[in-house]
Amino acid sequence: MKKIIMILSLVLVFACSEEGEMTDEKFIQIYQEVLIARESTVDREEGTSKVNEVFEKYNISEPEFRKVYLKMSSEKPKRLAEMLDSIRIQTEVEIRNIDSTRKASEMKKDTNSTTKSDK
Repeated sequence: MKKIIMILSLVLVFACSEEGEMTDEKFIQIYQEVLIARESTVDREEGTSKVNEVFEKYNISEPEFRKVYLKMSSEKPKRLAEMLDSIRIQTEVEIRNIDSTRKASEMKKDTNSTTKSDK
């Protein structure tokens, strides 16, 4: 009987939790992708378009994401700070990779254009 009550209690707790509540992992994924989208382009409009694509990918709007961010900052400020540090580190690595790829691509274009103009 105690097991049944315990199971029912757990079911009720989970059933009463906020519907669609975002997990920390999902928040980290979205926030990191937003940062990368912003940093991967110098054009503001293109960056905004990429950010909107991230929100569409995760089926969330920017205002909804901001609401989650503000809720986390008021309810779990230490956890949010830890997550932001983790996101910053991961994002810096990703952006360095993007920059390296971009520079390599530009160098290849420059080499190809120089070679073609020499002929």
